[in-house]
Amino acid sequence: MDNQQKIELLKEEAEKYAEAGNYEEAIRCYDEIIKLDPEDSEIYYDRGNTYSNLEKYEEAIQDFKKVLELDPEDRDGLCKETVILDIEELEFLLNE
Repeated sequence: MDNQQKIELLKEEAEKYAEAGNYEEAIRCYDEIIKLDPEDSEIYYDRGNTYSNLEKYEEAIQDFKKVLELDPEDRDGLCKETVILDIEELEFLLNE
């Protein structure tokens, strides 16, 4: 099995865990994907959302900022404005 196949399987696993509310396991999968492909901005976005679900806002903000760093031109279609709004919202929650 090559890295791309491993990544696809891990993505499926992560989605299943996240949908079931098992966010810690989803993050474990995202961490493994990042080890295999540290340039995939979509994974950082997904992991950021998962951290947000766990109310781990600082980690979520770091991941969302990484999305903007890796994909400043929004090639992956993650909608740069949405990522920026996510960061602003989480920063607000941290300061409440």
